[in-house]
Amino acid sequence: MIGAYGTGSMSQKVTSREMIYSPVSAVPSKMEIPLVRISTEIHEEDDFELVLHKLIYNNTNFTTCMMTSNPLATADGMAALMERFGMESILADLHEQRIETTFQDRLNP
Repeated sequence: MIGAYGTGSMSQKVTSREMIYSPVSAVPSKMEIPLVRISTEIHEEDDFELVLHKLIYNNTNFTTCMMTSNPLATADGMAALMERFGMESILADLHEQRIETTFQDRLNP
């Protein structure tokens, strides 16, 4: 796997105006990967990641693009959560236990 299941995205430009796109960069084995063949023309309803893929193909000579989570950044984030809120902050079953945090946007740019 390249990233966490259900995160990131990947695509390959197949013609000057089309690409094959998957809205996820990682899928466990034996599960279907969602793939669609779509235009590289940007539309108002396109989400942010899809627009980035299209911008890359429309403005560079690249033919493939993958957007994935950075494993080091993920590990650093989990370490910061554990340091501040204890091991329970990453082990808690969110459906059964709620971990209260004091996250504030102005402290976390």
